[in-house]
Amino acid sequence: MSFAIVKDSTAYMPRDLLRHFQITIVPLTVTYDGVTYRDGLDIAPEKFYQRLSHVSQLPVTSPPSLESLIATYEALAETHDGILSVHLSADYSRTVDVACQAAAAVDIPVEVIDSRSVSMGTGFVVLAAAHARAAGATLVEAAATARALAPRLHVRLVVDNLRYLYLGGRIGAADRWLGAALALKPILAIEDGRTTIASTARGHRAALDALLLDLQTAAAGQKPLHVAVAHAAATRDALWLYDQIADQFDVAELHFSELSPVVGSHVGPGTVGIVYYVEA
Repeated sequence: MSFAIVKDSTAYMPRDLLRHFQITIVPLTVTYDGVTYRDGLDIAPEKFYQRLSHVSQLPVTSPPSLESLIATYEALAETHDGILSVHLSADYSRTVDVACQAAAAVDIPVEVIDSRSVSMGTGFVVLAAAHARAAGATLVEAAATARALAPRLHVRLVVDNLRYLYLGGRIGAADRWLGAALALKPILAIEDGRTTIASTARGHRAALDALLLDLQTAAAGQKPLHVAVAHAAATRDALWLYDQIADQFDVAELHFSELSPVVGSHVGPGTVGIVYYVEA
């Protein structure tokens, strides 16, 4: 017996990795038009983003229920000695808080990890814990490895349409109008769990080039990069970005994934970005 690894549904990871490392997933929920869907289970990203294009207000996203997390932990306790539970930044969701409550309610050691990130940023923290477990680490040792990675993660997202940032209250009407008039594409940065509009680019291709420039800066230290390309209904741009990264950079690993509906609802369809960290 060893410890189980749990992640929430916002960390969309390649399915082969989920199967290989036997990762348990707990879904967040997204509600719109009066219907609640479990993220990644009840509605596929493609269908979700098609619907999202027509909404007048953003869907409501919610963390897993306390009862569902307790049930997950108790089921895993039957076959494991401990649990490592990794979740998206506490600045974006109450999932970490709910996980801590669930951990206190079960009779098995549970290490709750705030990834301080989203999407494959959380996924990389999960992978760090999984690799540590495979190498023989204890629950406490793997948790320390996972927490050490969190502050080294970087996320950059190119947003195709300012409408969703406006609906979410991250920019005002004047910024939305000006950005649309000038064809500006905002580039969001997620660092230590917080989102900022790092810069803007004039035109979509310039914005994608800015992501590659960011990686070039990170790679200047001659250390391999761990990179994931993620997108929300922007497969063509994401594949182009993936190919450019594979050709231009020394990558220790390179993944391709979608943004979950819970994450994508805040930035909108057409968003594409990278998640990366530099090898220590």
